[in-house]
Amino acid sequence: MQKHTPDEIARFVAGRLLDNTGTTGLPWQEHPAAVPEHALTGQPFTGINVLLLWQAAKRYSLNSNRWLTGDDLRQAGGTVIPGQKPVTLVRYRPALSLMKVINLAQCEGLPDALQPGWPLPPQPAANRGVISPLVTASGVPVVFREGTEPVYRPLHDRIELPAVNCGGSGESCITYGDEMLRLLVQASGHPQRLNRYGLTVDERTDRVYEALVTDIGTAFLAARLGLPDNRRPQHGGLPAGNNLAADPWRLFRAADDARRAAEWLLARRPVMGEVETWLKMATFLLSHHYGLVPEETLLTSPALAQRHVDSGITPLMAVNALARIYGWERTDLVQQTLFADELSPDSELLALAETRPELLCCLRQCGESRHAETTGKSPTTALPLLPPPVAEEGGEAANDDGPDEPDDNVVALPWAARRGKTNPHIQEFVSVFNRTAPHENRWQVFSDFAHMAAAALYNAIHRDPTVEADYLRRVKRYSKEDAIRMSRLLAVVTDGLEFSPTDFLGQLMMTLELGNQYLGQYFTPWSVSCMMARMNMADRLPELEDGSREYITVCDPACGAGGMIVA
Repeated sequence: MQKHTPDEIARFVAGRLLDNTGTTGLPWQEHPAAVPEHALTGQPFTGINVLLLWQAAKRYSLNSNRWLTGDDLRQAGGTVIPGQKPVTLVRYRPALSLMKVINLAQCEGLPDALQPGWPLPPQPAANRGVISPLVTASGVPVVFREGTEPVYRPLHDRIELPAVNCGGSGESCITYGDEMLRLLVQASGHPQRLNRYGLTVDERTDRVYEALVTDIGTAFLAARLGLPDNRRPQHGGLPAGNNLAADPWRLFRAADDARRAAEWLLARRPVMGEVETWLKMATFLLSHHYGLVPEETLLTSPALAQRHVDSGITPLMAVNALARIYGWERTDLVQQTLFADELSPDSELLALAETRPELLCCLRQCGESRHAETTGKSPTTALPLLPPPVAEEGGEAANDDGPDEPDDNVVALPWAARRGKTNPHIQEFVSVFNRTAPHENRWQVFSDFAHMAAAALYNAIHRDPTVEADYLRRVKRYSKEDAIRMSRLLAVVTDGLEFSPTDFLGQLMMTLELGNQYLGQYFTPWSVSCMMARMNMADRLPELEDGSREYITVCDPACGAGGMIVA
């Protein structure tokens, strides 16, 4: 880009901002309720660049507030849509120069994470309740008087407002909020604060410049608070266009002072306490995912929230626990699933973004392509697999006359002490199973349960549309009550395997009399499965332990539910 002097850059930027061709009013009037940000780092633009981007967004009707530089666009593999034009901004370091950026809505060929509609932490909702704490934190006295106009009096350092009953008119509340933001920006320039103006200099000069700073600063402050601009354009106090053109640096100084005013006020916002944050996050999770209000639950007491905080219980953990206990249904899912998904950490991030967005910092990076590494490998090698568990044996064995039973390949459990005891979860499964779709073929119900349980577990790690479609096809056969019983059956299977990691499903199948003796289907006792496993592994186990072989092939003479493989 051609090198320009600082004065040329200032005249170019001032002329661009004052040229309202294709827009209504100046860039800081009727601004969007969001601050433009860099699409990769989430870093917001500041000062004069915010005004340039707001102007471009209005002129080209752009619905995204995320922007990329030319280098960013090339590295992401995207291109500019034909006919779209980038926006020229000011770069301050290492020296004053110009740079160009492009909006995501003006690009094509970008990865999913850079699409304009890609799900991101939500912008703070328009909530004018944030204005009152801001006034209190600023320390500026506010006086309400009948018949007075909204005004800030620098000599007395106070804000005067007419009495407003916000309970009677929503429009009056909005007007009060807009005027209060404007007056707060004015008050920030007092000598006891930012010392933006003196109280003894020419009054006309102060008013002309302050009108510009106040208007821009109010726009910056409202956008940072997530509030739309509902103010009526006030041109009476703004300097004429030729005055700004004569001194283009004045617009730069005004934008910088406006930025300082907004940051000064925002820095004094009261920080939400830990308990209040906990309650607000729980409220968001309940309303957004379950359509409930806190009054319908036990999550309204600050004392209870404090106990949760002290115990390390997060809002996500509390809401998930209540959802399991009371069987709440998700209202944010398009299609009901058999095994209701619990809220994930992503939901907690969204709740935190809604309540305390300043605590989040997004860094979006494009991952490197790994196609070359996976070429020629089977599709299963690309699946994300859980790390192999580490099984630990107890200090003493339950049997003293021989080696311990083989370690569990899922999680180390004290199951050896339970050897020989009847698994109580067998009868629990049978009881729930007999109440599930009692008029349907028993084998079909058991088969559907096994398939749907496997689909739920598999898709929790690697979501496959084919597996999900098979799951939805099977669940349609059952009523809502039977679907809930299916999820209960999976919980019973989990409890049964934790009690004793044996061939639990095979034992269930034979207990339910679902085996076919004419096909040679008989249940192999667990002790026999362990014996066959020892015989198969006796000669080949050292090869696995010393790493000479990654796997071995074994023969299962009683192949069925895989009891020997489990052993």
